[in-house]
Amino acid sequence: MNQTNYLKNIRLTRIASRRDVIAGGVGSLIAIASTSLNQASAQSRQTNDFKLMDSKMQRFIDRTEIIDAINAVAFFADRKDWANVRRQFADEVDMDYTSLAGGQPVRVKAEDLMQGWEQGLAPLKATQHLITNHQVTIQGDEAESLSSFHAWHYLPNDEGAPMWHLYGYYNHKLIRTEDGWKITAMKLTKTSSEGNFSLSGLASRAGVTNNNQ
Repeated sequence: MNQTNYLKNIRLTRIASRRDVIAGGVGSLIAIASTSLNQASAQSRQTNDFKLMDSKMQRFIDRTEIIDAINAVAFFADRKDWANVRRQFADEVDMDYTSLAGGQPVRVKAEDLMQGWEQGLAPLKATQHLITNHQVTIQGDEAESLSSFHAWHYLPNDEGAPMWHLYGYYNHKLIRTEDGWKITAMKLTKTSSEGNFSLSGLASRAGVTNNNQ
């Protein structure tokens, strides 16, 4: 091989080497960039997963607290613990019992509602209010719940049977406060009843009589 060809081969070899180095460097940069993108994508997915988990957890907590507030009204009313019943309500409540007693829906102060319930239920010897099958919808700081109920009332009397059963469903509306979820509206829809319907009137009259004594 003459000197000219030899030098030419050396130059070609060096050019090829540089080309390989450049190609390798570009490949490394591409690999690094790809790895970074994959890591960023994984972190983004992880962040979204955490946000979704937090959202689901918050909805679970809210739903539990909403159902607890509704159930607490029935639980403490049966025990005539009106202070704990009052804690479940906002200061004013929209009440609709027209399905049971006629009339018009009314807005009342929670304290007045407690007084009315105490007057109507306290004379009864026993009650049991069961609320089930809650269907809860939450929109921000407001919520609505539709649920089934069975209310049992017992009062021995001289005018008829001692028991009255009432069946139907409740519609509750609630708001989120610093002190938890509070009921702002309560609607009772009667589907059926059995027993002595007059127990309600007997108990109310007994309550009025006791208050006047």
